[in-house]
Amino acid sequence: MKLRIMSSNVWGNCPANRPLADRDDKMAAVYFRYLPDSIGLQECSNKLRDEPLDLFTLIKDRYEEVPVTPINDRNNNFTPIVYRKDKLALEDQGWLCFAGLNDHGSKSITWALFRERESGERFIHMNMHYFWTDDDPGREARISNSREMLALYGKLAEKYPYPVVLTGDFNYCTHEPPIQAILGADFREARLCAEEPVISLRSFHEYPTID
Repeated sequence: MKLRIMSSNVWGNCPANRPLADRDDKMAAVYFRYLPDSIGLQECSNKLRDEPLDLFTLIKDRYEEVPVTPINDRNNNFTPIVYRKDKLALEDQGWLCFAGLNDHGSKSITWALFRERESGERFIHMNMHYFWTDDDPGREARISNSREMLALYGKLAEKYPYPVVLTGDFNYCTHEPPIQAILGADFREARLCAEEPVISLRSFHEYPTID
């Protein structure tokens, strides 16, 4: 089974005075260019979902959102998974809101059990967003996030003995404790086992201030 899976932080948790318009159509263009089988999204705020022509409407001909029932103060799933209806069949799904520090319940996990229509093979996609502040409480929250994620993973693995793919905004480097805990549970970094060379470039930039 060969899968193409994408992780995409759409930056929908931006301040009220920061723009969203003219970004969602560009993200949709990227998804259509690469056509991943499933996409793990982060920061899908109410603000993003309430756009006049929102991201989910733009991609609905190709992608369907995994249906879950979020229980947070916004009644919104900030970490949805969307999948190609023509490639994958959804067989089970769920959602978990991280305990502890959690702005508006936006730090959560969505998971989905998929069956590839052509081969019949199954896999689980878990998509998440860890807490973000760069202080001691934030660092402890991310360690707790990994602990909760691995507990959920253990339950899913016991029930569904299929490969598991993780996507997310972990807000941490791979050498630090939350990610090392995941790697210690026999997960591997996709970039280190990819058949094709992986680009190591990365960037850092300020938040956009104009549309």
